[in-house]
Amino acid sequence: MHPALQEEELTRSERISGVIADFAGSIHFVVFHALLFTGWIVLAGMVFKIDKFPFNFLTMAVSLEAIFLTTFVMISQNRQEERSEKLADSDYQINLKAEEGVTQLALIVENQGDEISAIKALSAEMHGWVKALHDDLDPQNKTPLPDQ
Repeated sequence: MHPALQEEELTRSERISGVIADFAGSIHFVVFHALLFTGWIVLAGMVFKIDKFPFNFLTMAVSLEAIFLTTFVMISQNRQEERSEKLADSDYQINLKAEEGVTQLALIVENQGDEISAIKALSAEMHGWVKALHDDLDPQNKTPLPDQ
């Protein structure tokens, strides 16, 4: 689990709405309702004739169910939006820290480049001193100096 979400504790109603919204978005929900509607139409409409075509009671029940399901889905979406905002905020904070680290590394590399240039300049200067000292000690250049 993402560290930004570890402290999140869901209320009972949020857990219930999450379970209902998850079920409403599944193939089991579709199959259950297809069987329920088929059974209602056959039994209530044709066998017992208590809810004839256009099935007013079934229409009212499905409308009420749609109202409640919409509410549960909206609660679940609001909770998901809150989670997404927490994740986005956490990612933003991490990106800020990463940017600070990259900036510090860039400064270190830049300073190292300056230091390397200074070392090269000192090395060239020392090589000149060694060559001058060598020329003073060995004027006929019998012993060659190594290259820089």
